[in-house]
Amino acid sequence: MCEKESPTLEDELSVERAGTNSTVSRQEDVSKRKATGAFYTPPELANFVVDRGLSLRNTSERLSALDPSVGGGVFLDSIAQRFQNEPEISLELVGVDIEERALAATEDVLAAYDQSTMTVNLAHDDFFRWRWSAMDADFDLIVGNPPWGLTSSEANGSPIYRELSLDFVHHSLQLLGDNGCLSLLLPGTWVFSRSDTEFRDFLLGLNRSIEIYQISPDWFPDATFTVEPVVLIVGSKAGEQDPQLSIYDATSIPINSNQLYQLPLDRFHDYPAQKFPIAPASFHRFINGSELSNIVTTPPGLGYQPYSGVKTYANKTYVYDAVSAMENKNNDDIEIRMSLDDSEKQNGVESDCPVLIPYDKGGRTRDKDWTAFWTPTRHYLRWDAEAVTYYRSKGGLRNEETYFTDGIHFSSSGRNCPVFRLSTGLVYDADFPFVPVEGREQWDLLSLLNSPPCMYLIKHCINPTVHFKNQDFEDVPLPEFKQMDTDVLVNTGRQITKVRKGEGRVPVDMYRKLSKESAELYGLSDDEEETVWKWFERARLQS
Repeated sequence: MCEKESPTLEDELSVERAGTNSTVSRQEDVSKRKATGAFYTPPELANFVVDRGLSLRNTSERLSALDPSVGGGVFLDSIAQRFQNEPEISLELVGVDIEERALAATEDVLAAYDQSTMTVNLAHDDFFRWRWSAMDADFDLIVGNPPWGLTSSEANGSPIYRELSLDFVHHSLQLLGDNGCLSLLLPGTWVFSRSDTEFRDFLLGLNRSIEIYQISPDWFPDATFTVEPVVLIVGSKAGEQDPQLSIYDATSIPINSNQLYQLPLDRFHDYPAQKFPIAPASFHRFINGSELSNIVTTPPGLGYQPYSGVKTYANKTYVYDAVSAMENKNNDDIEIRMSLDDSEKQNGVESDCPVLIPYDKGGRTRDKDWTAFWTPTRHYLRWDAEAVTYYRSKGGLRNEETYFTDGIHFSSSGRNCPVFRLSTGLVYDADFPFVPVEGREQWDLLSLLNSPPCMYLIKHCINPTVHFKNQDFEDVPLPEFKQMDTDVLVNTGRQITKVRKGEGRVPVDMYRKLSKESAELYGLSDDEEETVWKWFERARLQS
């Protein structure tokens, strides 16, 4: 940032964060920012995005740069600051935004620089309808942090993706010169999502080298949803004979990037759904079936299956919040039960009035009759015979046979998901995957799925986002347990579960033992197991 102190859009609009400026509380428009997906960009992160874009463009005496969603101008400010002492470089800075206050803030920021070697054009317009006056001149650099969020728009005749920011990428590339570079900050869901296969195909067909930097979500503490952000760099087209895809781990703050691999783009056409793994190249065998060892398989018929069941908040006839439950109980309209016998667990409670039992996700609350992963009860679920009959009429209950016994389900949120939970409690939610263990030794599966290597493979080779889908499980590599000795693995898994149920702290050496045993099942080298363990220590044991 320049040294001149002036109001920024963080103060006026809560979109860009400029740490040295303060006039109005950042909370003023925080709800608007969260609703629109427009999150402010820290200057340090903006500088990284600009640095990477400039590093891949062909040098010249002229630089035309575009920010398609300029916000408070933090990206254009970074460019201007970088070239303020290089008068031989002619700068043309262009910014587009639908918010007038954003443009005013950007204009104030850029006014601090010498205008003799710089031209500034700011447009108050919808980027998808905006037309650059010099349409015969393409941009040398396109940078920014476009709005994030799902969209169903079909405007402007451009290919429409589910993620709004990807529309910005597609439209921006139409304005990028052959020698230019695009560098944008994006949510990382498109890197692996099946629904974004079309976008990955689009990138692979550009004949331009691509860099993807996985960065920390901690850059965006106010985000209402958890997503692994990335910086996407699309390089120059001219002279590229063999364009490469390079993936970097840049999750440290301040950023210290580490290249995971660099491979020709056409290499990724061999991968299922062209997924881009966020893992060292040696782990690629786990997403390319042709390179899997004979002892590791990914059986599509493992046994997982979708169930309908009850959906939280969706049916108020069967789900009560804590306040309404207590009001009804005080009026003797319902009964609340904290324990069930075996018959009631399977068939519901015979009663003339609705019967409620605690129902929640996340956290853990112990009860004398069962242990479940619950927070303090915020919701109750009807469990009278009439309600249970209704659940079955809609397709049955998720993993009905193990509702109140050992089971496993995927956590649906959190920084380090996917996380497999060992549980002896209730698993009612139909929105997230559940893996039945019927038909194979359940502790083999439970212990392996909770192991650091399996978590690492799922997080880095299958789906790095927080939402692990039913269909993703088909891609999880699992050894053929019958061909191996898994006694140590199972015993370690049982020990960890016993400590968890007692609400004690699991010793680190137990986790490491589980890591080494499962690494042997996967055929990981010592170096690969060390990579997995360092991630697990950082992501799970230090959080």
